[in-house]
Amino acid sequence: MGRAALTSQFPPLSYSPEAFAAAKEFPMLQSYVACHVPLPPLNLSYTAQIQTGAGSKQHWDNFLHDDSGDNITGKNRYFGEHTGLYWVWKNTQVEAVGWCHYRRYFSPILFPESQYMVEVTRDSAQTILSVDPAGTIFNYELAFSDIILPRHIQLGGSIAAQYCRFHRQEDWLEMMRALYDFYPDEAPAIQKFFDTQASIHPACLFMTKRPHFEAFCEWLFPFLFHLEMRIVPSEDDYQCRVFSYQAERLFNWWVASRGLQVVYRPHLMIA
Repeated sequence: MGRAALTSQFPPLSYSPEAFAAAKEFPMLQSYVACHVPLPPLNLSYTAQIQTGAGSKQHWDNFLHDDSGDNITGKNRYFGEHTGLYWVWKNTQVEAVGWCHYRRYFSPILFPESQYMVEVTRDSAQTILSVDPAGTIFNYELAFSDIILPRHIQLGGSIAAQYCRFHRQEDWLEMMRALYDFYPDEAPAIQKFFDTQASIHPACLFMTKRPHFEAFCEWLFPFLFHLEMRIVPSEDDYQCRVFSYQAERLFNWWVASRGLQVVYRPHLMIA
């Protein structure tokens, strides 16, 4: 499907002149794309690719690297793309921060509400994203909200049950014990949320204002550093990324509990 057909069938949001005028003063978004393979960048002026786990690899040209400045790149095997998120937190000053993955991007086109994700080829992703190559729509949405999130995925069970089905149950149970030690005032509400919430925002994708980004990182990373002293990760190449998988669930609690004004968008999954 070409660009004209896409924009005709699923037009981007429209804004009043007042909305555009009010948003002019809002800082422009910089969205970081976590990468563990050196794919060519999509032609988007608001994104920057960051090589995660760069400390143990040859640096890729035209990428940011998570092993400079204040960094935790050495934890990449267990923290996954969150070593890149930490780098963005500690080494950038942008006032509107986005976080996506080399195969997952927020769509500027509003597909039907039943679609939380649209699988596309890389060429189709470029076509769709070229509707708004500067990220103008996202920037204006952030002027009137706190955070942009991907639409929920229904899990067919609670967040806790879904985690234990696909990952090690003992890691989940230890995380919950650690929450009662580290965040005792929040822990009962967190447990109730994980035991009852049956949907999730996938993959820790977001676009948000800097103060919210700072607040989330200040809440998350000290707890992850505490948790890594209590959990011995699996040697399995998939399960070893335990702190990344747990951070994704913790992100869902954080955004649900902070009273943020949210805009929901579908995301593109590049096959």
